[in-house]
This record gives sequence, structure tokens and C-alpha cells, in this order.
Amino acid sequence: MISGDPVTATTTGDLQQGPVLRVLHVHPGNLFGGVETLLVTFAREQRLAPFLQHQFAVCVEGRLSKELLTTGARVQFLGTARARSPIQVWRARRRLARVVRAFAPDVVLCHSTWVLALFGTVLRSSDAPLVFWVHMKLDPIAIPELWSHWMARLTRPDFAICSSQFTLGTLCKLYPKLAATVLYSPVSPGECGPGERFAIRRQFGVTDPCDVVIIQTSRLEPGKGHMLHLQALSALREIPGWTCWMVGGPQRSKEGTYFREIRQMAAQLGIANRVHFLGQRSDVPALLRAADVHYQPNADPEAFGIALVEALYAGLPVVTTAIGGAREIVDETCGILAKPGNPECLSQALRSLITDRAVLSKLASGGPARASRLCNPERQIEKLRVILGELRNSRMAA
Repeated sequence: MISGDPVTATTTGDLQQGPVLRVLHVHPGNLFGGVETLLVTFAREQRLAPFLQHQFAVCVEGRLSKELLTTGARVQFLGTARARSPIQVWRARRRLARVVRAFAPDVVLCHSTWVLALFGTVLRSSDAPLVFWVHMKLDPIAIPELWSHWMARLTRPDFAICSSQFTLGTLCKLYPKLAATVLYSPVSPGECGPGERFAIRRQFGVTDPCDVVIIQTSRLEPGKGHMLHLQALSALREIPGWTCWMVGGPQRSKEGTYFREIRQMAAQLGIANRVHFLGQRSDVPALLRAADVHYQPNADPEAFGIALVEALYAGLPVVTTAIGGAREIVDETCGILAKPGNPECLSQALRSLITDRAVLSKLASGGPARASRLCNPERQIEKLRVILGELRNSRMAA
């Protein structure tokens, strides 16, 4: 198994002068989170890698497809494909087969086990290397409800790109001895216009420049730790001068139920007047730059954490739990890793930032450099180009 940075052992000059690499990304497209942010980054930052030609095949016309089309990207729609509807799956597979024949990709990138489970045999019919980009913990036994993990085992990829060392460590549970490497997602720093920070703060009732705005930007999933977030905040009720923005809205019915539970919990803890639920937003970079602390106390280990990197780029200290990919992002220069599942430790971490401006400023200043070192888009996209180029060349030489 290959791990670490494949670029250090590669001479890239020949690939720079080589032909364009046609890359087909296949993804459900029904939700919007970190994986979808990555795909939009590829489309938006096409100028950084003119030798990579991206095309996207998605099943659902939603926020992802809209944002991709806004960048001018080529998007092919496969149609709804629910596993419980064989006719839907059959139709989507036929459409995907036509896309593969027409686009003739040099590399196919699958971004979920669901894609491999439903479309693996279709993608295997192509001569292109099949690459699985691992964006989640893989453990069919520990997560038996994810049927796609079991079905995906029927199609073995040629290579895996893992979003973190954490996900690399779980790959063997699905594909033993599969060649793989770790590539942190390219993340672009957000922008905020002059005066926008103060305008946004005033919009949500924050008028004192000394007030500390605590923000969480994540999908509405229990594993993101919203309940822990509120429990920790409730221990800080007596401290004045803080407010909380929770960014993210329901995208599925079960998330609607979870959203109502979170709001009820804020009311029961007596902090509803200081916690603002902003819903699904398209201006997250601006919201981050209007805030002061990013707080996401993951209850379950996250594969990586693009939201954390975006917060670091915005100059926010990050408070999160010491599990999963977050441990590879946050260090003592830019944030605080707290003991998992412990609201008291989390509230102490928040208290230190709210009450000590020197600590907050020191950690804030280290964020942008840390984010760039991990996820600079120009460097990470170049690494991807080299990885995919080597796979293409190896297939051609075989």
C-alpha cells in the first residue's frame, strides 16, 4: 500500500507537457457538504490545472449540479437511482454507459461506496483506471446499515485516494491490500469584502465589536456534535458577550427531525436567545470572516473536515474533538482539540477563548498558514494531476 505524498518521488515535467487528462467524477449529488465542496473546487479552480479536464456525472439535480453549472463545468445527469427501484438503477446505468462512451475518460473517480455499488460494473467496462476517493470511515461490520459498503466490495477499484490518514487506516476493511495514497482536499480561501464583516454581524444583532461570535458550519448530522455544542454553551450562560451561529439546514427528512430536536434543546438549556440557526447558506466564507471562533465538537470521527480548514483560512481558532481527521488539521498553533464526548472540557476550551483575547488572537493568527500548508489548492490539485497521470500512464503501458 502506498501512503504519504506521491509527488516527492515523481518527476512531473513530462506530465506537464503531456496530453489533457479527461477525468470523470461520479457522485449521487443529492446532498451538499464537504465532498460536494471539493467537486465545486475542481470546477472553479480549473485554471490551476489546465491539463485536467473535469466532467461530472450526478444523479440528482440539486445544489451541487447548480453550483457546478455556474462555473461552466460539464455536468451529465443520470436521473434518480434508488437501490429499491431496479428500473431507476437500470436507466441510470444506461445513461452512465453512454456518458463513458462519449467522454472516453482517462480516469474515473468514484466519490462514494454508493456509486461503486450501483455503477461499479458499468465503470469497469471502461479502459480507464477506476479510482475510489475515500471520504468516509469504511467499516462494513461496524456500520452494517450502510448496505453500499457491502455491495461496493463486488467492484474492486484500481487505486484509492484517501482524504486523510484516518480514512486510509479503514480502507483495508473494505479493500485489503489496495494501492492507495493520502491527498488532503484542495480548499480555496474565502473572500470577504470591505466592511462586510461588520454588516453581517449587525444583521444578526451583534453590535459590540468586542462580542465573540461562535460559529458552526456543518451538515445537520448527529455526528457533527450539535448536541455537545449546546451542552457546552449552556455552561457559559453567565459569561456575557458571546453569541452562537449554527449554519446548516435539513437536506433529508431525518435531518428535519434532528433540526427540531436541536432547537428544542437550545430552549430547554435556556440559551435560545443566544443561539441563532441560520439555515442552509451559500455565503459561508463571509459568515466565517464575520465570526471569531469555529466550534464543531464532533461526536463521531470525521473523515477529514473541510469546514475546519475553511475556518482556519478565515482566521478563526478551531475548537473540536480529538477524533478522526480533525487531529490531522488542528494543532496547538491554530486551535484546541478537546476530549471527545466531554461537554465540560469543551466549555473550558470555549471559556478560554471568550475571556482571553490574547489566546484567541494568537490561535487566530496561526490559522491561515496551517490551512494553506495542508490544503493549498494549487499544490493539492497539482498532486492530484500527478497521481492520475501516473495511473493513466501505467494503464497505457500495460
